[in-house]
Amino acid sequence: MTEMKWERLWARKYSPFVASAFMMFFVKDRQFGYCGNKLFVPEGNLMAYYCEKSEIDALVKNYENFLRKQDMAEYSVAYEKEIEKLLLFAENIKNINPDDLDRDGLRTLLNRLKDEIIYSATYQFYAFAVLLGPATELEDKLSITPEGEKLMQIITTPYKHTQITRAHLELLKIAAEKDRSKLNYYATKYAWIPVYEPLDKPWTEGDFLEQYEQIKNPEDELSRAEKSQSENLAAYRKYLDTIEDNDFKKLVEIVHYFSYLKEMRDDYRRRAYWILQPFLTKLASVIGLSFDEINFLSLDEVLASISASKSVIGKEELAARQESFAYILNDGKLEIFSGQSAVEMGNKMLPESSSDLRGMIASRGVATGKVSIIYHQGEFAKFKEGDILVTTMTHPEFLPIMKKSSAIVTDEGGITCHAAIVARELGIPCIIGTKTATQVLKDGDIIEVDADKGTVIKIK
Repeated sequence: MTEMKWERLWARKYSPFVASAFMMFFVKDRQFGYCGNKLFVPEGNLMAYYCEKSEIDALVKNYENFLRKQDMAEYSVAYEKEIEKLLLFAENIKNINPDDLDRDGLRTLLNRLKDEIIYSATYQFYAFAVLLGPATELEDKLSITPEGEKLMQIITTPYKHTQITRAHLELLKIAAEKDRSKLNYYATKYAWIPVYEPLDKPWTEGDFLEQYEQIKNPEDELSRAEKSQSENLAAYRKYLDTIEDNDFKKLVEIVHYFSYLKEMRDDYRRRAYWILQPFLTKLASVIGLSFDEINFLSLDEVLASISASKSVIGKEELAARQESFAYILNDGKLEIFSGQSAVEMGNKMLPESSSDLRGMIASRGVATGKVSIIYHQGEFAKFKEGDILVTTMTHPEFLPIMKKSSAIVTDEGGITCHAAIVARELGIPCIIGTKTATQVLKDGDIIEVDADKGTVIKIK
């Protein structure tokens, strides 16, 4: 495991079911390269994802070369349609009862589901490849220019609203109208927003009511959001017209389009996972497992269990995986570990931590406050008004606590990341890409976030 040179890409909270799909992208499909060596290991409360460095570097470069030959307006439409495919498949099977299919029919359906999830994971990763490649390249080029920070904000303004953004604007309109009666329908329409993987719980009307009650000036928020987007897009088009270097202009266009496409993925994958929840619940009962337990099988183990008419993984092993698990992909062959052996694998890969926290300035300002480390929506309840949000990376469901925070600090991120875009919209000091903030800081620490200098200082 340590003989290879590993590139740590991100840390997230995934169960084995979805994680197995991310382990298998670019193994069979080698359009932009082969990524047959990966790790998915415990890191604190999350799971860290690693690719073999030479493989991922080649993939990122090949994809950038491909994008440079595309008409980005046309490609963005095609890309979104590819991302939508998993949702369309989920909608097609949502009313199927596994008990109504014979074993061959069920195996055929699950093979298709496996292929769709892996295909979706592959396309989802393309946006991350842009973050690793073109976005980082643009960030470096603009960082040495006098107006680089402002230009990055303009370039990374999404060219249209995602459905999750539209949901937020719709809630603001409901608040402006002071019409709580609309929350029931709204909750039905957008329950899927926090479902990052099938195991996650959807939001209820009560969750949305809590968000509704936190809104102080809905008219002002609506006005600022619409004005900010229209002004930034106008500035982007004007800036693009001034660029004479065609290579640099293409780089700017790629980053601009993926500022929307990267966030758009959640519109489809989250709804798909939400729709699949009842189907997976029924499927679990066919092989004698609970809904939670089936999420701790890999995709291949689910298929094997259907063939065996029972779970091929025992209850004791499933319980161990729920405590801790790890994946190793060695030249395309996937192996899963659990319990203490998984923990030890994760410990070997832990990045070196430093008490000196520095990162990239995503939104300027200075704030002092109490640290609240949040990894997942299940921890939102502990977050208090004025706390400083410290996390690996924010996601759309983080918006309610982001609005309550006095500053945001993340381990990961680049100029197109969710935290950077939202923090600028909210006018909250934000530092991204510190790498180790969630390891160095603890809940309750008092820190100063100086997003004018890019530093985080622990006061006490």
